[in-house]
Amino acid sequence: MASYPKLVQIAWDVIEKFIADWQAEPYRYVNELSFQAELYSRIKTVIELTGYGTLEGRYTKDIAKGYKDKQHWSRVVCETAMHYKWTDGGYYKFFPDIIIKDDIKEFKNPPDAIDYGNWPALLLIEIKVDAKDDDKNNGDIEKLKILLKNGKDAQYGCWLNFRFKPLDKNVTFNWANVEKIGNLFKCNIYLPFRKEPDDFK
Repeated sequence: MASYPKLVQIAWDVIEKFIADWQAEPYRYVNELSFQAELYSRIKTVIELTGYGTLEGRYTKDIAKGYKDKQHWSRVVCETAMHYKWTDGGYYKFFPDIIIKDDIKEFKNPPDAIDYGNWPALLLIEIKVDAKDDDKNNGDIEKLKILLKNGKDAQYGCWLNFRFKPLDKNVTFNWANVEKIGNLFKCNIYLPFRKEPDDFK
């Protein structure tokens, strides 16, 4: 695999291990939320243990009295709004399942404190379960592409689609075999084929 920023590489490694665990015991996670919660917990834990778990950003609005100097925010978050400009020219909000935030140059001026501004992200992750692999009718993939386009809102994106469908071929996950659209990694993940044990037939 190519060289990536340290925290993005950590995420790739955690995702790869999570996929292997899911393929071994798929019914530990039964819906999108359970996938999201588990993957978020794993990524957040590893990044915190490496000492990169928080970021400082000083906001002036909606901060509890006496805590304006205590604004350390989690680097790994769930469903925080990202603003994007849609094809109709309007600005909308997208809420990626997991976001790994990047460092900012000036913590006293967070870029998302202004209208339609975004705190820059190292990685945006969107999780699906048994979704159709159809870019034209998949709004989330289009939104990820838009946010990745200028390289300022986000550096990398990952679309994870867990398919509860066994395939009679090697389904061991390998980043080298993932479909890439620029810096967007589009992953359709399948279960390995296995014969039903005799006592379950």
